[in-house]
Parts: sequence; C-alpha cells; structure tokens
Amino acid sequence: MAAIVAALTLSCTGCTDGSWLDQSRLSFHIGGIDTALASEERANSSLRDLTSRGQEVLAVLGIANAAFDGHRAAYSPDNGVSWQPVLFDGQADPGMVLYSLPTAREGQWLLLGHRNGQVFAFTSSNGKDFSLQQGPIFETTATSLNTVVGTDLGWLIATSPEQESDGTAMTLYQSTDGSARTGRDGTAAGLPPAHGTFHPLNMAVGPAAVLLVGQENDPSRPPYSRAFSSTDGGSSWQDATPDSSGVGPLGNALWTAAWSGTDFRVTGHAWPGVSVPKHFPLGMSGSWTPEGGWQLSADHAWSSQDQEFPRQSIVAYGSAGAIATQMIGELSVDIPKVLLQRPGQPWSELPIPEPAEDWLRLYSDVTAVADGFLVAGTDSNHGNDQVRLWHIDASGAITERHAALETAAPWLAAGQESYITGFSSGSGKPLAFGGFPAHYLGAGGRTGLQQLHHPGQ
Repeated sequence: MAAIVAALTLSCTGCTDGSWLDQSRLSFHIGGIDTALASEERANSSLRDLTSRGQEVLAVLGIANAAFDGHRAAYSPDNGVSWQPVLFDGQADPGMVLYSLPTAREGQWLLLGHRNGQVFAFTSSNGKDFSLQQGPIFETTATSLNTVVGTDLGWLIATSPEQESDGTAMTLYQSTDGSARTGRDGTAAGLPPAHGTFHPLNMAVGPAAVLLVGQENDPSRPPYSRAFSSTDGGSSWQDATPDSSGVGPLGNALWTAAWSGTDFRVTGHAWPGVSVPKHFPLGMSGSWTPEGGWQLSADHAWSSQDQEFPRQSIVAYGSAGAIATQMIGELSVDIPKVLLQRPGQPWSELPIPEPAEDWLRLYSDVTAVADGFLVAGTDSNHGNDQVRLWHIDASGAITERHAALETAAPWLAAGQESYITGFSSGSGKPLAFGGFPAHYLGAGGRTGLQQLHHPGQ
C-alpha cells in the first residue's frame, strides 16, 4: 500500500471525535486519484539480507503482492548462480516475520523470526530445510535485537533494552546448537552498561575471537573509538580499545568490523588536528588481531573531508579483497555507492549499473562467496520494489543474478493491488473506497491501511 500513499496524500485537520466528522474542518487532497498510476500493478519485493559460507548463500526476502505479504528465504549452492526456496518444517511460509539477520557457522545455519511479541530460532544443517526450535528466545517488549554471530562455540545473540525501559545492561544469549539457550548479563560479563557513554556499532567474529566496536562519549574528552573482545564465545569480554588519538585527536569512532581471513578489519571516521576546520570527518581504517594489537590510519579512499561521512556502510572481506556499500545523505538525493578494495589497494567505486530513470536504489547487504562477492539491493519506483542482485569477481567484473533468484521464487511476481476511487466518512473516521479489497484509513487520516471485509464479497 506504499504505492497508494505515494500516489495521493490524505490529511485531516482538526478532526472531531463525534459520530460524524465536521466536514467544514476536514481537508482531503486527492490529486492523482483517478490517474493510471493509482491503479497500476504493484510488486513490493526486497532482498533484505545475505549470509554465506563458502559458495553457499542464504537470503531473506520481503514480499508484498496480491497473493502474499510477508517474508521468505532462498538458498543458493553455487555463489548465487541458482536458487531454491527455503522450507520451514516443510513449508515455504515461516509463519512469522523474519529478521534480516541470516547467520552461518560451521555445520549450521540460523534464522530468527518473531510473532506475538516473542523471538524464535530456526536452525538448519544444509541451509535449505529449517526447523523451528522450541520455546521463544526472549520477549520483544522493551527489548531490541542488535546482532547475531556464529562462533566455533555456538551462537551469540546480543540484545539491549529500549531507551524507555528500566533496563541498563545488554543481554547476551548463547547456544551451542540453536536450541537450548543461556541468557547472560552483558555488564557482568565485562561490557559497558546499555545506553551509557559507550555506543556499540558493529560486531564481527573470527576463528579465535569476537570483536565489538563503537564509540565512547566521555564528557571529559573528545569522543573516541572503543572496542571489546571475547575469546570464549561471548561469556566474558575484555577491553580492546585502540589508541586512536594520533589519527583523530579531535574525535573518532569505529563504524564497521569484519573478519578478513587473517585479521579483523575496521572502518570509521576521524577528526584530524588541523588548523583549518572542515565540515566533515576523514575516513579511518585499520586492523586488529588478539596477538598483534591495532593498526589504524587515515583513509581518504574510504571517505574524504570533501563530502559527508557515509554513516550507513556494510563491509565484507574475501579472497578477492573487500567490498562495501556506502550511503551518503538522503536516498532521494544521492545514489548509494559500491566500493571494491583489491588486496593491497585503496577503495575504488564499482560501476554498478544505475537504476532506470525515476527509480531509486538502496543496497541492503554484501557478502563474500567462493569466487568473489554478492551485492544485494532493491530498486523502487511509485511503490514498485524490485529485487536486485549482482556478482562481482576478483577482477571487478559485474554480473546480474537477480533473474535466477526471481525464477526460483515465483512469489516475487507482481500482483494487482487495490486502487482508491473515492472517499467517505463516518463514525469519526475517513474511509477510502475502490477496487477490492477496499482499505480503511485510521482516524485523523493516518496512513495505516487495514483491509475491510464486506459481507457478500
């Protein structure tokens, strides 16, 4: 229904709470309601997230059309060349909303979903057939899911209390196989309190450690990069904060972390000590190992001080080097970027084919596969969302692979959405009517749309 919202705007000023609306105080804006745009077919499908293990890939998709509105998953055994639907206890429908956090570890895959205020785990040994584990992991009331990683010791799920709650600590859930889980107080395990001066931004896992990075906002000094590491699957944490003062004496932070195969690689921002102040910080990158410590330096190729810093970035490392997405500014203004970093070389922008005219592009994830990388995205226009997937090889050659995903997932096909032809009002609520199914707009003209089931239809 995002398409209908995009095609017309409904505003209600000073609506009354009586059984009928005071129409002298009600204003409708219905421009474009009788145009072809208001009744054209819509397909709202998005490739939300990817994870990989060698040449195997697991994808989470969001689908909204006339036949289905929900989530599905797909599995590829060959670096994204071919795809097949994932089954949940023998069914394509997981029966709940899937989080955009597919995760893999040696010998097992994990998907998380939620329904009725509870979070559940699905596990699989082959990436294609998932089983729902008994009992919820936690309640979503006043709790946010932050991240999930798979270690040699099992699964680690990090959550934090919402700002409005009374909670003061992260909660770490650990499981050896995704079934039985143990909750652990993050503060007692060595992490700072939630919603304190430390702002966690990213977590990465290697064969011997888990690394959590972010920024410390100590009022007595400029903000600085901070990190914590665990070598026992998240049971205990040690301070692994780098000395970043030489790179960003006026402030800095670590935004991303990923395992490269030999060490942890990070990116972030730094405010160098210069006599002429700039409007934007400089890019920063580096590496860390539990044995060798930190190496940090300014990185003009990641971000220069001539442009806004890319706060929304995703990075993946593989045998072909590294790939990253960057989002700078607003989606409606700036086209997101995909960067490639070959081993020993600086970052450079990849010439991913631009979206069609009047379409917007959003990159949702990147992952490394055995023969290069996969880049996931969604193109959008007037409420039509189309899945996009590209393969990048070691030379930087780009190949489209979304057609294979769509062929394996017929539920991504377009469906005929409702269309609105007029308005009426009653019981203090504006009503919108049109092609079946009609929809209801809540009191005050809010754009929460719910289907009305009419007797005899």
